[in-house]
Amino acid sequence: MDHIRRDQTPQFSQPFSQILTMLAIVGGVMGLGYLAYPSVGPTFWANPYLNAFILFVFLIGVATCFHQVLSLIYSVQWIEGFASQHGPDFYGLPRNASTITLRREPWTLPESLPYGDAELKPLGGSETLNWRLVD
Repeated sequence: MDHIRRDQTPQFSQPFSQILTMLAIVGGVMGLGYLAYPSVGPTFWANPYLNAFILFVFLIGVATCFHQVLSLIYSVQWIEGFASQHGPDFYGLPRNASTITLRREPWTLPESLPYGDAELKPLGGSETLNWRLVD
C-alpha cells in the first residue's frame, strides 16, 4: 500500500504547525467550556469527585499528546544530525557544504560507467530506479 500522494513533494520538518493547531484546538475547547459552564456547572458540581477525576484523565491525555508531538522535535533534530553531521564527524570527514536535489522520475542505471581509465560496473546496473539526480 503506497500512501504517498504523487502530486506532492515529500517533506520532513519540525512539527511547529501541528503544535500551533493543537494549541488552537485547546484554546477553542477552553472557550467553549467557559461559554457552556453556566448551564453545565451545576451538573458538574453535583458529583465533583467523579467529574474532577474525568477532567484529570482528560488532561493527562492532552498532556500525553503534546508530549508525543514535542518529542518529534528532538527526533527530527537527531535524524538531521545523523544524516548530515554525526557520520562525517565520526569518520573524520569534512561535512557537506552543498545539497543535492532528487526528482521522482524513473530512469535506467547504465550497465557500466567510465571511471578514469577504467570502467565501473555499478551494482544493479541496467535496473530501473525511481529517483533521478537533478543537475
